Amino acid sequence: MIAIRRVLSMVEKYPKAIALTCNHQHTTYEELGRQIHSAALFLRKEGIKENHRVALILPNLPQFPVFFYACESIGAIAVMIHPLTIGSKMKLLCDQSRIDLAVMTDILYPKYRQALKGRRVVLVDGKDALPKSIRSLHFLLPSILTIGTLRYRYQEPQGSIEVAQDPQPFILFSSGTQGLNKGIRLRHDTLDALCDQLTRIIDPVPTQDSMFAILPFFHGFGLGISMHTVLALGGRCILIPRLARNTIVPEFLKEKPTYIAAVPQLLRLFLKDPRMHTADLSFVKNVFCGGEATPKKLIEEFNVLLRNGHSQAVVQVGYGCTETLTAVCVSDGMADGCGKAFAGNEIIVVDEHGNRCADEQAGEILIHGPILMDGYDGLRDADPFVSMDGKRYFRSADIGKIDANGNLVVLYRRDHLLKINGYFVDPHEIEDAVLSLPDIKEAIALQDEEGRLCLIVSVKQHKRQEDIKKEITGPLETLDRWYRPKRILLIHEFPKNEMKKTDRNALKRLINSRPNGLLAEWSL
Repeated sequence: MIAIRRVLSMVEKYPKAIALTCNHQHTTYEELGRQIHSAALFLRKEGIKENHRVALILPNLPQFPVFFYACESIGAIAVMIHPLTIGSKMKLLCDQSRIDLAVMTDILYPKYRQALKGRRVVLVDGKDALPKSIRSLHFLLPSILTIGTLRYRYQEPQGSIEVAQDPQPFILFSSGTQGLNKGIRLRHDTLDALCDQLTRIIDPVPTQDSMFAILPFFHGFGLGISMHTVLALGGRCILIPRLARNTIVPEFLKEKPTYIAAVPQLLRLFLKDPRMHTADLSFVKNVFCGGEATPKKLIEEFNVLLRNGHSQAVVQVGYGCTETLTAVCVSDGMADGCGKAFAGNEIIVVDEHGNRCADEQAGEILIHGPILMDGYDGLRDADPFVSMDGKRYFRSADIGKIDANGNLVVLYRRDHLLKINGYFVDPHEIEDAVLSLPDIKEAIALQDEEGRLCLIVSVKQHKRQEDIKKEITGPLETLDRWYRPKRILLIHEFPKNEMKKTDRNALKRLINSRPNGLLAEWSL
């Protein structure tokens, strides 16, 4: 069953159940089905045919799943683009993806007018993405919906349409933590494969369960876990269009979602809010975390928060990448690592010669299963696959191991390994030495442009710099000589990219430019 048919089966089974909640406004499954149908007719009316490309430049609003499934139903290729991408990059991604039509909110269009010049653009109502305090002002702004011949105000047309029998792929972009955002072609049946895999590790209750959908749908983690799996199982998506620190916790406590899918930054945000520490959290069934390395200390602190709130959940850490849609395994929360592969997936670790590693031996992580991408969009020469024993594996470029209990333990990305004075240095060994300290929030080891080993650290609360220096220096002096950083830099907050992941490129620029924003810098 392709993704759209699975959602439509929920429309037939639970028509009056709530499918989407956004800013306390509800959309039933019956209404969702009708809107998908109308959007598909609208796209056809605008000349979108099979293989045409439609850019969805949308936050987590109801229009996102509506147009995503509408594209699938008519055989169009949905291309997901971050709605707050800078203008020059927006143009680059649209050019790179060869889009035929863009769908975006009316409130964001003026910002991208130049980047989208010459393209057909459909504007949808974006007032739900605005803070309530300024939402009323939106209607006082001059209308841009009827200016020009290449822009349309989306309205629901009437008619009928048949779901395409052979849907085209959809395209996600990699998060670009290493610089380049690669277009990744994925089939819609990868969404259903993930849904089937997740039903084996959760206990879904249709019409009762709900997901706090703060992870963006334009990325695999949000699309696969927070949107499609929920809608394909008859659950409710609680849509969070924007990450607003002052409203996110009240929204969470009011809506009482049974599931949380998060990146580490969201867990930190929850932990900072005193309201979370006195709230009843018994409604939370599962907490999944991934996207980047999740420090053990953060997991422990959030588990305490859950336990004190009378929740039976624990943080379950997953591992995956956009090339595999999202997670391919997840821990049970009881042991270190990222757990065992989901049913139908296979995870192996190989050495530099392509031979399988023994348990506890580090090597490159390879992934096989029904969740693999077809390939990179427009990059014919990029082939990240390898064949072994008649199976097709994706080469992750991540280094890890399988422990004695069969769980995957991710160690680091291969391109994060540092070479200092001829010695290979695992940055995680340096980072772990300080992350165990109570006042340390984040730590990353990098090389500056002169080849020196640097450690960048952010702290949870303001303390005297001399006390912080003493606290950090102690454990670092116990490391091997070539593991000791030549420069230690203290900053307020780590920069984040569009996916709320740590922006390593920004950190590299920071250590090379030595900005005035540094709290402190010293050497061992």
